[in-house]
Amino acid sequence: MTAALPTDPGFALRHLLARVQFEDRGYSSPCWVWHGPRNHHGYGRTCVPGLGKNVRIHRATYQLFVGPIPSGLEIDHLCRVRECCNPSHLEAVTRLENMRRAAALLVPATHCARGHEFTPENTYRNSSGGRGCRHCLKEWRKRRRARNNGGGGCPSKADAPVQAMSLTHDSAASTR
Repeated sequence: MTAALPTDPGFALRHLLARVQFEDRGYSSPCWVWHGPRNHHGYGRTCVPGLGKNVRIHRATYQLFVGPIPSGLEIDHLCRVRECCNPSHLEAVTRLENMRRAAALLVPATHCARGHEFTPENTYRNSSGGRGCRHCLKEWRKRRRARNNGGGGCPSKADAPVQAMSLTHDSAASTR
């Protein structure tokens, strides 16, 4: 099913250009970088009359400048910049082609997010097959133990806080 075009393309275009900045991101021509709301995957989103609420901005610009998105295809960013909505950087492709292009750019990480190197000694495989950093896992477990039970093994009576006794004796208070 092809998507409909906006009811007022002039309004949609003005709305789009009000939130776009032209930035050189290393592609053949400048990216039109969306500086409006984004979804949790980093894609720009907006409401365009005739296209609906929370439309991904790259899909909206493709429809405004190129035409309807053909059925069964999705929009690929040739520049690989998710917030780019330059119609010359967008191409309608199959999901398989889009995934193939994205996979060709993936390079395995050499370090974890906190900067520890992925060595055979410091790397483990999680239940879903992904890599993990042993050093970060050890630190996470240490923080969890500290948070859950005060920093060590099982709590005991020896770990209970000692209540201080009053050094002054109030005989009148004790006889009441």
